[in-house]
Amino acid sequence: MNANKKFILSDWPRIDAMSDAEVDYSDAPDTDLDFWEAAVVNSPRVKKQVTLCNPMQEIPQ
Repeated sequence: MNANKKFILSDWPRIDAMSDAEVDYSDAPDTDLDFWEAAVVNSPRVKKQVTLCNPMQEIPQ
């Protein structure tokens, strides 16, 4: 296992088998229209492709 990744102890097969009705939302606050009107969409910047070349190799034309 990669030392940078946390070990996850979730029981994924049990969670995947749950229906929406079985999910406990009691700790999630209710949201109203005011909450969603103030919501902001944060999209990641578009990354430019970078190609690295070995200076010892010929660059294809």
